[in-house]
Amino acid sequence: MNAMCEKRSCALCVAVADAARSKEPFLYNIKLAETDNFVVLPSLGPLVPGHVMVVSKTHCASLSSMGADAIEEYESLAARLRHAPLLRGSDALEAEHGSTADDKAGACVIHTHVHWIPGVGRFLEEFQRRLSLRAEARLVELISKAEPYIFARAGAIQVIFHARGLPSQTIRRILCELMDRDDTDWMQAPRLDWIEETVKAWQTQG
Repeated sequence: MNAMCEKRSCALCVAVADAARSKEPFLYNIKLAETDNFVVLPSLGPLVPGHVMVVSKTHCASLSSMGADAIEEYESLAARLRHAPLLRGSDALEAEHGSTADDKAGACVIHTHVHWIPGVGRFLEEFQRRLSLRAEARLVELISKAEPYIFARAGAIQVIFHARGLPSQTIRRILCELMDRDDTDWMQAPRLDWIEETVKAWQTQG
């Protein structure tokens, strides 16, 4: 599949393009923040108000596949997001399905996107019980390996898990189980009301 075909069939490429439009984008594609390589968008089907995603502007499989400079840029953006509306002081969980071309690592879409979910950082220990830890401690250590992974961080604690062959929406499925929720499929629970709350908070305080 060539790059143009990928962009036309990738839901997140479409979202990034919509967010960049000069006319009003869809509510769930409103750009909340951006850097050279990333854009922050409200998450469609959020688990809680304030749930956002950091999405790569170009069609890449994962943060590790983007290289050291992009990871450094992401870390600078992450430092800003820890003080962002609805995320500040919220015990947020930061989590990525690190896909490869042949393995989604439990994601729905192969395109770099990192979830930021307020109030669920306390569940990081439960992820460690359910998933197998990789030896690598930092994303830059995965750059040359092209291996599927799940990256998760809450506060100062960050971990990287093996992720080959995981079921779709693994991160969401685990969180829904821990939160006693049944909305494991984001497409069936778009929660536009929570998206609107998130966008208003960013527009008011951002």
